[in-house]
Amino acid sequence: SILYKRNWNVNDTELKALRASILWKPTDQLSISPLLMYQRMQQGGLDQIDSNPATNAHYQPFDSPESFSDRITLGSLNVQYDFNAFQLTSATSRWVRDATLNQDGSEEFQWALSTPAAILPYYVSQGGLGPTSPTPVDDEPSNQTSEEIRLTSSGNTDFKWLVGFFYSKFESCYCSVVLIPGAAAPFGTANAFTQLQTTKINQTSYFTELSYQLTPRLKATAGLRRYSYHAAIDAATSGFVSISGSDTFAYAHSPEDNQGVNPKFDLSYEVDKNLLFYGTAAKGFRPGGGNQPVPTSGALGAGCEANLQANHGTTSFVPSPLTFGPDSVWNYELGEKARTLQERLTINSAIYFERWSGTQQNVPLPCGYPYTANAGTAHIYGIETEISALLMPGLQLSAN
Repeated sequence: SILYKRNWNVNDTELKALRASILWKPTDQLSISPLLMYQRMQQGGLDQIDSNPATNAHYQPFDSPESFSDRITLGSLNVQYDFNAFQLTSATSRWVRDATLNQDGSEEFQWALSTPAAILPYYVSQGGLGPTSPTPVDDEPSNQTSEEIRLTSSGNTDFKWLVGFFYSKFESCYCSVVLIPGAAAPFGTANAFTQLQTTKINQTSYFTELSYQLTPRLKATAGLRRYSYHAAIDAATSGFVSISGSDTFAYAHSPEDNQGVNPKFDLSYEVDKNLLFYGTAAKGFRPGGGNQPVPTSGALGAGCEANLQANHGTTSFVPSPLTFGPDSVWNYELGEKARTLQERLTINSAIYFERWSGTQQNVPLPCGYPYTANAGTAHIYGIETEISALLMPGLQLSAN
């Protein structure tokens, strides 16, 4: 299928997408299914405005283009072979993505340097800015390759099992350049901020799930997933508002490793073929990562260091937070699946509670530098219901 869309408006958008898949069965036991997806999006401007607080008036001091483009290609290959006692599945995938963003950063730099009324006119008087205001260019290429292999039991038996292995390799670069031509006179360089930050995350996990029909109506399921990952973040920054404060690059290397076990438990009771009750408890996690270095010296250093000290409730020196750890979620759910009126009405409903620990949160500092931290816990409560009703032959109502 091919999708092509263009909107001629304030922020012009062009979106092209392609998706193709094939299923090939050389034998009754073997099936091969490749998939290819491609999408490219280009925007003439961002889906947001610059405005003074408490107003809805758009404010743009310079007519600088703020274009955005995002391109992603994804390919996968599923191979499945049915043996007599079990089924072997291999799922291989790779995606490559590149996003580029141009922004007018005039106001941000006036605010960060604490001279909102003086810096910009000074630059203009030097012939530095004019229509080419401080323009950050962010380029974010990334890619990931993954492989999963599963063995699953076959047949209608009381005892069923599943074992598997997962591997993924992720790489990305946050590449940002901020040039202010008129800044060379007061700051000695037109390079306000340049950052090349690469992130690499390698993950592996082994998992298994066992289920047993305890009675004709009661079934128990338990699973474990043993995971480990290694992340490495390498950053090189320069510029008069960077951690180096000059054209000299400052380098930082931040490794982050973690491992653990995520369990899953499920108990279901089938009252009859039209009514099932179940309870589930499961744990999941998200890998940690790295931050761009927050300057603690140079043009913004004093302000950023004061912000870090305020966040930590101390007057002692606080170093730049270079990494953050994984966060995890425990999910508890009780639910039912029911069919009635000669299976013309289906009602599935559940209540759930989630405890989110070590929550990864973005912490913006007043000096203009954000970082990610594991900040506290969160709780999520919910209830959900799905209803499907066959009102008459050919007419079905669904609601949730």
